Amino acid sequence: MINLSYDEFYEFLKAALNNDLCELFRIHAIRDMFSLLSTTVDRLIEIFNYDILELNSLKQKLGYVSTNGNFYPRLGYRNSLDRLLLLVKTKMNLRMNSLVVPVNHIEYDIAQKLTELWENTPNLSNHNNAPILISWIKNIVENLKRPKNKFSYDHHIQQFALLLLILGSRNCYEFLRLNLYGALPHITNLELLKDSSDLIY
Repeated sequence: MINLSYDEFYEFLKAALNNDLCELFRIHAIRDMFSLLSTTVDRLIEIFNYDILELNSLKQKLGYVSTNGNFYPRLGYRNSLDRLLLLVKTKMNLRMNSLVVPVNHIEYDIAQKLTELWENTPNLSNHNNAPILISWIKNIVENLKRPKNKFSYDHHIQQFALLLLILGSRNCYEFLRLNLYGALPHITNLELLKDSSDLIY
């Protein structure tokens, strides 16, 4: 239903509503279901508040005009339009929700796949010797869930970052840190680490 357009769309409207309401959509050049997502009943009937000669016949079929020139749709027609727009929006929301993979599932899947890959590597399955890449990616995923000022890094990442700073220079480190969002701690944090007694050489 969501993919209907042109003739199929208009045939659907004739069956779901009636010929006159279908004509209202033709007048507005609404040719597919996706266009209904951004419209309202008030926007559809607004055109009848103007004195357009070609629309007088349709205007009389769909509602009433007050003495001050305002158009009021027949209640049954308004309700039909409301139900149609609600149906389309509900269907689209269901469709979008079915396509969205929960973030927690993605995070779990990444961590699980990395661990499985490491465990299935011959002669290298000792967790104490796991490559920095695994804990680095896990750390990045965790940081993406936090505000920037709440980023945290485990001990191995801090040590790796400090070595990178020492061996690669300050400019090199800053270039990597700015381009690998959430992957490396700020230089001032590393300087504090460098001065602390926790550093293991």
